[in-house]
Amino acid sequence: MSKDNKFKEVKKEYRRIRRQKILDKINIFMRFYRWRGALKERYLLVNNLAPDTSTVTENIAFIIDNEVVEIIHCQPKMAAILLSEPEIVEVPFGVIAKPGYIYIDGKFREPEVQNEKD
Repeated sequence: MSKDNKFKEVKKEYRRIRRQKILDKINIFMRFYRWRGALKERYLLVNNLAPDTSTVTENIAFIIDNEVVEIIHCQPKMAAILLSEPEIVEVPFGVIAKPGYIYIDGKFREPEVQNEKD
């Protein structure tokens, strides 16, 4: 066996070992993250929490003059809001409007807090 062939064999073996070590690191890394995902699912099931709804979508069509002009895909909460025939108004720049505020006579007002007296 010549030195050249010996060098090629050693080089080939080195590359094989190096490749295997890299693949082992990737497998360990992926196993760790698969384990975390399984742990998260188990946690959700044990604690009886609601499943992730980010993948659940509703399709809503907007119709103007008997013609579909747009179809949107949204989460069930947004679909319920849009299908309940809400009054839609533009909030002027600089006006603060948050969920729970009251809209009367074109103005947004904070809800009144009622103190319970014993």
